[in-house]
Amino acid sequence: MKRIVRPSFFTRPTVNFKRWFIPLLLAPAFSANAQGVEWSEKDLARSVHRAEQTFKGGEMSRAYGLFAHLVSVAGDRAFLHYRFGATCTFTSQRLNEAIEHLEIARELGILETEEAAGWHYYKARYHHARFEFDQAAVHLRSAIDLAPNKAAWLEDAKLRFGQCTTNGAFPIETERLTDVETLVSHSDDYFRLYEMPVSEGRLLTIPEHLRTKEDKRRNYTSQLHWLPGERFAFYSSFGRDGDTGLDIYRVAVDGMGEYGTPEKLPFPVNSDFDDCAPVCMPGAEGVTADRLFFSSSRPEALGGFDVFEVSGELTGETMELLQQAHAIQMPFEVNSTADEFLYWENEAAGEAWLTTNRNQDFEGREVWRFALDRQIVMPVAASIQTDFGSSEGRLTIRREGDERIGIEHHMPGEGTVDLLLAAGSTYIVGWEAKDGSIAKAERVALKSADSPAFIAEPFHFDGGASAISMQSQLDANTIIARTDLQWTLSGLSSQVEAAMFGELMSETAFPSIRADRIHEVGIEKVLQAANAEGTEGYRIPNWMLEAMHEIGVATTLEELPKPVQQTREQAVDIQSQMEETQCWDAPGTEAWKAQAMIERFGEPALALLSEEVRQLRMQAQSEQDRWGTWSDAIAEYVYQTGVDSEDWNVLKAYCEAQFQAFAGAYVHAEDMFRRIDSHLRFERWVAEALPMEIEAFRDDLNAILSSNPSITQALMSAAHATQEQENVEGAFETLQTALWGVFTDEIMEHQDLGIYTLPGMEKTQAWFMRSGGIVEELQNQANPSGRIEKGQQAVGLAWETCREGARRKEQVLMESEMSPGAWWAAFGPADSENQPSQAGYAGYELFVKHDDPILDQAHAYQEELDVLRTSAQNKQAYDASLKRAIAMRSSIEQEMLALFGGERIAQAPPRNDKPTEVTVEQANAEVAETITAQPEPVVPTPEKAPDTAPNSIERNEVMRYTVQIGAFASTPNFDGMPTAEAA
Repeated sequence: MKRIVRPSFFTRPTVNFKRWFIPLLLAPAFSANAQGVEWSEKDLARSVHRAEQTFKGGEMSRAYGLFAHLVSVAGDRAFLHYRFGATCTFTSQRLNEAIEHLEIARELGILETEEAAGWHYYKARYHHARFEFDQAAVHLRSAIDLAPNKAAWLEDAKLRFGQCTTNGAFPIETERLTDVETLVSHSDDYFRLYEMPVSEGRLLTIPEHLRTKEDKRRNYTSQLHWLPGERFAFYSSFGRDGDTGLDIYRVAVDGMGEYGTPEKLPFPVNSDFDDCAPVCMPGAEGVTADRLFFSSSRPEALGGFDVFEVSGELTGETMELLQQAHAIQMPFEVNSTADEFLYWENEAAGEAWLTTNRNQDFEGREVWRFALDRQIVMPVAASIQTDFGSSEGRLTIRREGDERIGIEHHMPGEGTVDLLLAAGSTYIVGWEAKDGSIAKAERVALKSADSPAFIAEPFHFDGGASAISMQSQLDANTIIARTDLQWTLSGLSSQVEAAMFGELMSETAFPSIRADRIHEVGIEKVLQAANAEGTEGYRIPNWMLEAMHEIGVATTLEELPKPVQQTREQAVDIQSQMEETQCWDAPGTEAWKAQAMIERFGEPALALLSEEVRQLRMQAQSEQDRWGTWSDAIAEYVYQTGVDSEDWNVLKAYCEAQFQAFAGAYVHAEDMFRRIDSHLRFERWVAEALPMEIEAFRDDLNAILSSNPSITQALMSAAHATQEQENVEGAFETLQTALWGVFTDEIMEHQDLGIYTLPGMEKTQAWFMRSGGIVEELQNQANPSGRIEKGQQAVGLAWETCREGARRKEQVLMESEMSPGAWWAAFGPADSENQPSQAGYAGYELFVKHDDPILDQAHAYQEELDVLRTSAQNKQAYDASLKRAIAMRSSIEQEMLALFGGERIAQAPPRNDKPTEVTVEQANAEVAETITAQPEPVVPTPEKAPDTAPNSIERNEVMRYTVQIGAFASTPNFDGMPTAEAA
């Protein structure tokens, strides 16, 4: 919805708007033109009344459309913008429109009307949905204070105020849902989408006789979870009076389907707030307790209805709960500020089910099925220092694979921003200059972590072309555990709005964390001392060596541990080589380049890198042990002597920091080794499945990948299978089958040109017949390795067949773009030991001198090439001519093979993939004109008058003409004459 631009003549009225019964009537008369229809004030009032009744009836999707139309035709009415913005707060998908129109209403004076309280309430709904609890609480307090006693939203405002004030300092533990499958429903029967086995019960609509008068008065129908094996059912109801809101009941069901007397569940299941949507999971008798999941709007909820859990005896004759004070609240991301219902865990299938309205418009709901094994999302504090010059811009962060921006921060080109990001997640960090001069994005993948942590050194996000990537900086950085770090509500909002865990930290939070930790380990002082001596971290400061010598630790050169700086640089250098070799991304991943693998196949680069990484890993392990020995020696000395000076603490902290840094370097080297090994493993599989040792095959495979998406996908699937080590043989069989099909299709095209029936092609025909036979044998092969081997043979023979057919066709197409003179210059007997390098036109001179019949064949071939060149637009004629030309060229080749053992290989400039399209009439006219202009042979005379002698240009033209038609009156003398290409 575009923002309404108010007319320039409009000014805000200064009268007391509360004098008006309806703030809609801001002007004495109204007229607007919408799609050519004039609206009177009466028409407008009638439309507003209809929209208002729809809104109050709870039909928000319909109300949205009605008010959207009204604000488009009456953009100067505060009430219309207010009501439209209010409507948009009933779905998380329209929050941007909600805040836009609520702010327009405020600018138009809505706060000076009787709708001021409602405006604060709906503004609070907007902030509440975005996890901005403090701002929401302020507006809710104002709404409650200003609200009339009969305001329809007053009770909800009080409920939300309690939720916002209770959760303002909520200790957020978050869990990431994985493998989420979404089923959308706009029906009240959404619960029927649950795939619940009979052993787990049945979700049904509550029988009519269990509904109370209060339920019917409020038009409320509950779902009932019936446990046939336990003879109990659970449901929710307003009860007799509804004075405690919705409560959860249990009712016995006998074998005849008769219901007993309902009994209300005790606290903490039922509360003074609405409690509903119960799902009971019976435990193993005498082993595990029963579990009950239910939804509640109590103040502990993040917003709307949250899922809670209790356990105990729930399916026996009497009920007894293990939780007496509080029900267990499910974590984010099961719960959110929207409504969550009917949470159920299917332990047998390893999955959980949940219904929520957080991602749907108005009345819509989503039924989620996701992995039961939820992962705790660990926050990692990081600092990014930008270096993009003096221009201002914005830093953006989004989750890889999602275009929605989770964090947007406007800042100078040279500045610092501190963040909380999620361990094990991959982000795209981008920078856009305000003036558009700079735009850059980098991928940053954080490793998984077992606890909250912070990254010791800031990332440098540099706009320079030779800048070190943030990923390289991260891999070489030290990650230090910080257990007191936790997500705030802002991080949860980013996950809901952009599917990304992440949030900005305050300007002092990260420096404070780092300072505390640095004080704890004392590393900063040591590093400063090292830099002061000019070592810059490459060697241990002298004062430290003296201290270690003092306590009896050997400090000879051979026994000294090395600082981590050099090892880090080696690791970064190896990683740079891996990125240059394009083996950083694992085979089968989105960033992996199959073409790069094919191009480097057979080269020793990966093996050499693998050995370097292995040596680096051993070095990191060795140095880590040495630093551990030093740290233990210092600890023993301090313990024995009782010395507790700052210098010894700093020295021990330095050793521990080096120990941790080498631990990180070892992990980095291990990761690089694993990545290289994944490429080597994949290349071994490829070598077994395809004839990759043949360079020509690799070239053809590269070309196929560029033009055939199905082969690319099959190769990606095979690569992914080797990475996951699941059904590798099956994936490569699929690749072999797909490649064999591609080659077979091309062979059929060549066969249509009669290539494989030509003389000399008997062996090629046998190749293809054998290839087909191997494919049939493969189907009966039980051994997977044997199937792969036979698949390689089948692909290799099909490729050889296809390549030979393509060679015959390409040879003709190439020669069709050569002038006859250039063809004759290249044509001739193959070079031999007696005549290793023959001069141009040797073949022509030889054949003319001996009046060889092959001369007539060559002339006929050249004439056919003329036909081929002029039939580009007529496919049928072109194919027929190409077929004849291939047959003629094959006959010439066989003749040359019989006479001389082969012929010289013609060289020609690159040709287009398709023949040049020219009109047949024009081409024929040019040929006719050329033949007509042919001069008759002239007997040379000793003397000629100078004025009648042809000049050099005329001689060149005659020569060009003679070469192009390929006929000579006698053996020509080409000395000093230009070639066709030079002409």
